Amino acid sequence: MDHEPVHAANLSVVISAAALGISLSTFVISRYRDRRDLLLKVLDRLTTPDQQAGRRLIHQLADASPNVDDLTSEQYTLINNAFAVLNILGIYYRRRYLRRKDVLALFALNVARVYSDGQAFLSHRRSFAGVTPWPELDGLAEDATAYIQRHGLGQERTSSPAPLGP
Repeated sequence: MDHEPVHAANLSVVISAAALGISLSTFVISRYRDRRDLLLKVLDRLTTPDQQAGRRLIHQLADASPNVDDLTSEQYTLINNAFAVLNILGIYYRRRYLRRKDVLALFALNVARVYSDGQAFLSHRRSFAGVTPWPELDGLAEDATAYIQRHGLGQERTSSPAPLGP
């Protein structure tokens, strides 16, 4: 009896299974690294001086209650860009390009605060555009608020932002 064809067939199956296993593990590792890199890029983008200045202006606007029309062109642009980048975070969150758990753990409190403090600006943009300009941010802010409530995190600040200046 010749067992070599059966042995060769078994060997082929084992090699194919090993190749499949290596391919799957490479895919999983690559996906993990891609998500990690995207999260780091988002974090890097959110910590640029312009983004920080835009969010600071949003908080100052809420504290000072000035009219959005009284903002300088530069202030308006900084605030608008801060919301636009948060909307990108919302897109990544909604489409699950980033793990939702990670996004909420890292950004929930800040997103909820900015969204709450920026209602005057958001209302202005909605009335100006006739539509919600950043729908993904709306969804992310809703989930962030629920996350904060579930985890017993407060939205209160320990210090007041600097006054809105020229």
